[in-house]
Amino acid sequence: MNKSLQEDVYLFHTGTNYRSHCLLSPRPAEVKGDKGFLFRVYAPNALSVSVVGDFNEWQREAHVMERVSEGGIWEAFVKGVKIYDVYKYSIECADGTIILKSDPCALHTETPPNNASKVYDLGGFNWTDEKWIEKRDAAEVYTTPM
Repeated sequence: MNKSLQEDVYLFHTGTNYRSHCLLSPRPAEVKGDKGFLFRVYAPNALSVSVVGDFNEWQREAHVMERVSEGGIWEAFVKGVKIYDVYKYSIECADGTIILKSDPCALHTETPPNNASKVYDLGGFNWTDEKWIEKRDAAEVYTTPM
């Protein structure tokens, strides 16, 4: 585990990682020249965790996650994942039952009544709210209405 990840995990487990979504949301990554996404989830009592979805035909054995912290953070790199691919976490509970859970830190989800998570990348978004931010920063927040 690299030093930055080690620090993020430590802060997460002490309750002081105020950007835990950056730690746990799926992120584009490249491993040994292969492009894909890095998935992480917090499942402290799980016996095992897999990421399943469109990209592996929902096969639990295809992308088994590795426990990267004693506190229960799991991780897997999945190559070939595309934006908008649907996924969930397949969690083996302490009693041996297998459940499918949506990603609580997902950046995108299916439209209800469906409830799976969707892979998304915020990296290419072009923010255009500079004027609003300037107005917000100039406001007298203690003397004006909300």
